[in-house]
Amino acid sequence: SLTRLNYNFMKPYQLFRLALLLLSLTIGSALKAQQSGQIVFDMKFPGQELSREEQEMLPKEATMYFKGDAMRMEMPSAMMTTTVITVKEDVTTLMDMMGNKIAMKADTKKSKEAEKDVKVNVTGEKKTIAGYECKKALVTGNDGESMEIWFTDKIKINNSWNKSYKGVDGTLLEFAMKGGAADIQLSAREVKLGPLNDDLFTVPSDYKVMTQEEMMQMMGGGK
Repeated sequence: SLTRLNYNFMKPYQLFRLALLLLSLTIGSALKAQQSGQIVFDMKFPGQELSREEQEMLPKEATMYFKGDAMRMEMPSAMMTTTVITVKEDVTTLMDMMGNKIAMKADTKKSKEAEKDVKVNVTGEKKTIAGYECKKALVTGNDGESMEIWFTDKIKINNSWNKSYKGVDGTLLEFAMKGGAADIQLSAREVKLGPLNDDLFTVPSDYKVMTQEEMMQMMGGGK
């Protein structure tokens, strides 16, 4: 099923889940041709009745870096900076909450199992996003949550742990998720192709390692 989020207030735990969602939605197919570079996404949360203080707490953008079999998604907000690093099938989430640094390894088997229930309908619609021609697809989970996504096959990303949805043969540059407790919109503002430093895909040594269950409990998302 598609990830369900609650945005009555953007708590640290919800930012953590959102970072995992964004990374899974922006990973392209494992293609032979490889490129390296970065994509900057503008983030919006339409339909939310939030105070100015709550709006200031929400992330405004997310940046994805990719190189070979490695990827990195950064999502800064007023509360923390959340980063997800993938190298082949190893996925690590980093959370920096005002100097309190935590690292967690994700269970990729659960992500792969969830994708089996996703239905994809690639339409014939096209449009240009950040200078790239994109195709439209509608993605629906078994719980009824849906997304409208736009992807391009002109950006070659090679990462094997979470393949793009069946029929989506490229990298997502825009998507809108509807259903559940909130709507989320991301749209690529800028794409820069070029060499990247390998340090971007290395987990720093000053992060405390925790399990997913320990992190969820600490963030208020546990039982």
